[in-house]
Amino acid sequence: MPAPKTSTSSSWYLGVAQKTRSPSYQERYLWIPLEATGGLADGNTYTGNIELDPEVSRQLEFGLDYSHQSLTFSPRIFYSKVDDYIQGTPSKVAPAVMFVNMMNAMNGTNNPSPLQFNNVDAELYGFDMDWAWQVSPHWAVSGIVNYVRGKRDDINDNLYRIAPANASLRLDYSASNWSAGIEGIGYDSQDKVSETNREQKSSGYGLVNLSASWQATSALQLALGVNNVFDKRYEEHLGGYNRVTNPDIDKGSRLPGYGVNGFARAMFMF
Repeated sequence: MPAPKTSTSSSWYLGVAQKTRSPSYQERYLWIPLEATGGLADGNTYTGNIELDPEVSRQLEFGLDYSHQSLTFSPRIFYSKVDDYIQGTPSKVAPAVMFVNMMNAMNGTNNPSPLQFNNVDAELYGFDMDWAWQVSPHWAVSGIVNYVRGKRDDINDNLYRIAPANASLRLDYSASNWSAGIEGIGYDSQDKVSETNREQKSSGYGLVNLSASWQATSALQLALGVNNVFDKRYEEHLGGYNRVTNPDIDKGSRLPGYGVNGFARAMFMF
């Protein structure tokens, strides 16, 4: 009896790129220390800098695309060197510092000293991979893994607002005209934070999502789902901070993520 045929393919990937980002108008032209306009909802106050240079990022990426019968995966590793990375640093503009101190004295507040958008040197490196396995004609498993590390080169500090390592795992069942899936998403804690920007550490968390779809006709598809099924309380590391007095959330604390929520969708193709 002849051996079953196998189908395997793989290809290596090498990428070299350069990208430039010009400063936004907030980063250039904020002329008074403001939270709402340029502060990214983080509780800091910022002023702009008209002398900012554009960011220049040079990236090297290496990866593999592999497929063997019902299994596929595509890992990638990357390294990026960023010259003139734009980030808030302690302001040396005397009027801005005096303005914040004056407002604190007038209102009895204790707002931190202002930051100014400036150019720094930075590097980012990490790993990501997506994969999928068709276990049987009806069942499939897939997932994604992400990790990014960001550091400043000019001083011993971490870059601001870098997402922690995270991964997702999804199980799907497909029939002739309907499908359903369950997904788990996990985020690690993030303790590599920016001291310069007074960034708070965050805890890890996991969420479970459900979804289903039905191909009612050749032209009509109906879908529904529930995210955060167990109503897990969590705080996204990249989420904003509460800046107002609130009985449920302490001032200066991170805003909580979405609780349990659902959606329904209809798609008609013509």
